[in-house]
Amino acid sequence: MKNEEIKLYGAALALWGDDIQLLMLAEECAELATAVMHFRRKRKGAYEELVEEIADVSIMVDQCKLFIGTEPIENAREKKLVRLARLIEAETLRKRIEAEEKDKGRRDEKETL
Repeated sequence: MKNEEIKLYGAALALWGDDIQLLMLAEECAELATAVMHFRRKRKGAYEELVEEIADVSIMVDQCKLFIGTEPIENAREKKLVRLARLIEAETLRKRIEAEEKDKGRRDEKETL
């Protein structure tokens, strides 16, 4: 975060408080979920809506980091990234085995013909 952003977020927190900003985060997340659905349905203007809502959520998350703390969030994020890497590895292996079995089935089928 840039210093000017930190000052701006700090001013918002001082003005409205942590609790209101958490509610705003929840509201922006709900709006992002709606934007995602509009984008998936290829609704006109959905790309722009999606970009705007991602920006809104990003801003609110950054604000919340000021009172929650960056370190616990980064620690949790690291754990989630490790988990994601493991899931990708496991799914890649599963798909490779599935493709090999499918290919073997085709070869076996050709041999019986």
